Amino acid sequence: MTTAAPAAPPSGTPAPAPAANGAPAAAPPPVAPPAPAPAPPAPAPVVPPADGTTAPPTPAPAPPPAAAPVVPENYELTLPANGVLDATDLAAVTAMAKEGGWTNEQAQTALNELQTSLAAQTQTFITELEAHPEIGGVNRGPAQENMLRALDRFLPASEPLGARLRTELTKTGKQHDPAVVLLLSRIGKAMREDRPNLGLNAAPPAPARKSDAEVMYPNDVPRA
Repeated sequence: MTTAAPAAPPSGTPAPAPAANGAPAAAPPPVAPPAPAPAPPAPAPVVPPADGTTAPPTPAPAPPPAAAPVVPENYELTLPANGVLDATDLAAVTAMAKEGGWTNEQAQTALNELQTSLAAQTQTFITELEAHPEIGGVNRGPAQENMLRALDRFLPASEPLGARLRTELTKTGKQHDPAVVLLLSRIGKAMREDRPNLGLNAAPPAPARKSDAEVMYPNDVPRA
C-alpha cells in the first residue's frame, strides 16, 4: 500500500529544519505578551498665579456659639409710668418669665408691650364710642351716667366682685367699649324711666355717688 506524501507548507513559511537522526522537530519559542500601556500622567499641581492675583480665600472659621441667656433668680421689673398696670400684672409677667426662661430685659420688654397694647385698645374703644349715634358725641355723658347707675344697682363697688369689675373695666379700656356702654346705659336708662313721678312737692332724690365716675371716667364726668 502506498503512503501519501505530507503536504507542502504554505508559501512564505519557513519549513522546519529536518531533525537529525530522525528526532522530532523542535517547537518554536513562546511569544511574549504585549507590554501594558503606560499610565496617564498625573495632573499638574495647582500653582498660585505669579501675576500678583490672590489665591481663592480660605473659608473663615465658624464663630463660637453664643452664650446662653442669663436667667435671673429674681426679676427686677418696673411698672410703666402713667399706666394702668398694677402688682397683679407684674406678678403675671414674672411668672411667665420664669416659666419661659426669659432674661430680665425680655421680661421688662413684655411688661412695657402689655401697657402699650392696653393703651392702644383703649384709644380704639374711645374712637368707636365717639362715632356711635346713640351713646357717642353729646350723648356720651348721659350714657356713662346710665351705665354707672346700672352698675351701682346690680353690682356696687362695695362688693369685692364689683370692685374687681370696675378695676378690669378701667385697665382694659372696656369702660369705653361701645358694646359694654350701650348695654349698661340702656339698663340704667330703663331704671330711671321706671321711677314713679314724685310730684313737685316731693323731696328731691339724694345726689348720686360720684366716686365710681371719678375712678372710671375722671375726665368725662359732666360738671354741674
